[in-house]
Amino acid sequence: LQAGVAVSGSTATSTDSFSGECGGAGGVDDTYRLTLTERSRVRCRVDGFADWVLHARSECEDFESEVGCAAAVPLRLLADAGTLFISVDGHARNNKGDYELLCEVVPVPAVENGANLCAAAQTFELIAGQDSPVDVDLLSAPEQTPGLCLGTGPEAVYSFELAEDSYIQASSGSSVYISFLDECARGATCTATSAARLSAGTHYLVAQGRRALDFTRQTINVTSTPVAPLCEAAVL
Repeated sequence: LQAGVAVSGSTATSTDSFSGECGGAGGVDDTYRLTLTERSRVRCRVDGFADWVLHARSECEDFESEVGCAAAVPLRLLADAGTLFISVDGHARNNKGDYELLCEVVPVPAVENGANLCAAAQTFELIAGQDSPVDVDLLSAPEQTPGLCLGTGPEAVYSFELAEDSYIQASSGSSVYISFLDECARGATCTATSAARLSAGTHYLVAQGRRALDFTRQTINVTSTPVAPLCEAAVL
């Protein structure tokens, strides 16, 4: 298995060789070898048959060496240099078929000191009255000490411009916290849902994994509504 390169397979004629703590007992499976040259973040996902399970071990035939397991969600783990044995499994006997497996690998980023976090912010266009999608990918994002958010996971910062005073809101998945900032200031309270009234100018969206393993990828839809039209429609 090569990092970053999807591999196609099928468990239609496979046998039940392994299972993980989160599932796979009775399901048939295929196992792949992934070699890491340094301590890395690993994120694997499967597209294909329903109710799949991914589990990883550091020793192929040693069930006690399991380092990660995920059922129907991406498998994310931190692993030292060496070999991982990653199994594509079915949750039960009838869960099998064609699939595509992709594992992404990046060296664990050095913990940064939190200085100039917004200087390298990625930009996105915010269109008033529409959902503006932001593709948040924390796989390569460093942990910050201290960071903009108060959590401990990897953190990424995105900047946007407002032409006029606006109400801004967005929601994220359960593994990512977000916050809107009008200044690049640390100590923000980041939650799964964030809303703010911001003045015209440059602002920031900060996204942080809730835990060290939450280097997830997801699309966050940001909406903005100018303040003036809302007030014009107010009942007198």
